[in-house]
Amino acid sequence: MLHRWGQNVNYHPTSIALCLAEVSHPDGRRWISCRPGFFLPVRVLSRLFRRLFLEELQAAYQRAD
Repeated sequence: MLHRWGQNVNYHPTSIALCLAEVSHPDGRRWISCRPGFFLPVRVLSRLFRRLFLEELQAAYQRAD
C-alpha cells in the first residue's frame, strides 16, 4: 500500500500490484523465465498510450485557449 496525498491535500491511498514474469524453481537451483510476449503486447500498448496521451495533451491545450 502506497500512501499519497492528492492535489487537494486529501488522503489518497493507492495499492499497486506486481505480476512476476519469472520465478525461481522450487528446488532453488534454477530460474524459470516466461516465454517472450507472455504478459502484455508492448508495441500495441505503447501506441495506445501515445495516442491517448496526445489526445489529452491536445484537449488541455485547447481548453487553455
